[in-house]
Amino acid sequence: MNAFSVPYFYESAWALYRFEEMLYNTKWSKFWYGKSYNDTDSLQIANKIISRYSKFLLLVQKYPEHILVPTHDIETCRQSQIIRPMPSRVDSNELEIFLDVPALTNDPLARDIYEPNLSCEEFYTRLEKTAELWENEYGERYTFLPIEKSEKTIHHMYYLDSPPIIDEEFFISWSEWIRSQTPSKWQSNLQEAEFVQDRMWYVWFRQYMKQTVGYVMSEALMKKCLKMYEKFLWIISKYVPGGDDEDVDGIVAPSFPIDIIWHTHMNNPSSYDRDCRTLMQMTGPCEHIPWPCSFADIIRIHASSGSYEADSVLWQREFGKKMDEDHIPE
Repeated sequence: MNAFSVPYFYESAWALYRFEEMLYNTKWSKFWYGKSYNDTDSLQIANKIISRYSKFLLLVQKYPEHILVPTHDIETCRQSQIIRPMPSRVDSNELEIFLDVPALTNDPLARDIYEPNLSCEEFYTRLEKTAELWENEYGERYTFLPIEKSEKTIHHMYYLDSPPIIDEEFFISWSEWIRSQTPSKWQSNLQEAEFVQDRMWYVWFRQYMKQTVGYVMSEALMKKCLKMYEKFLWIISKYVPGGDDEDVDGIVAPSFPIDIIWHTHMNNPSSYDRDCRTLMQMTGPCEHIPWPCSFADIIRIHASSGSYEADSVLWQREFGKKMDEDHIPE
């Protein structure tokens, strides 16, 4: 298969993986990981976060001359929407914007890839401008701006990690602060249950990788994942004609190593759309249906699903290995 149009694909995959890993290891994780996708409190908070994400997109639409900086909750919301190409395209078309990297995301890891020469001062200038536009537009605080301007404080601000930038009292009151946010006049079509469910994806990914290879990620494994994703797209292009109008996950079920690269590809919507059309001869972006609602469900589906069994047979016939074994570095 020809080269993808995603810039720095390997590095982008690492950035996405580390973003999830950092969120998992910070205090932010206690609000989501281990929660049920239908937990009432989580759904209420998710509703407010989706409203903040919606208001952020309205600012992007209104001020295209500025590069706006999303907070961690807005960025996680964007990533939930981005892995649903069809609903994401509806939002993009309504607002006439692309939800691309780095156009919307300015997290420290992505900056290392897309804007390696961006100074801390310029990053803070963008962040302060975002906060100013937000407060002028909506009459409420955008985020808690750190006083010290350094790479360390960018990390703490973005991931709400630990003192001295954000103290424990902030975490106690964080959910109350989120609940106080006003609704958006325009709302993204992302659903609350989808957002909460997606916060568990990395937990399931960790469990799966530790069960199959004994660890979560390495340089050799990431390269394997990229190769598997190329094979996966080849399978789709060969066996799923059209692709964009098909429930592809129901026909070709990816493994976790494939899925994290698929997420990376979708994280660049314009490149993903272009690659689906040019490399796979589809009429639009290949749809992606996120995983089931629990790791137990995933294991059950992998063990009993006729679709997954068929995919594994297909994979072994085409490439000589089972899908669940192909990602293991030799």
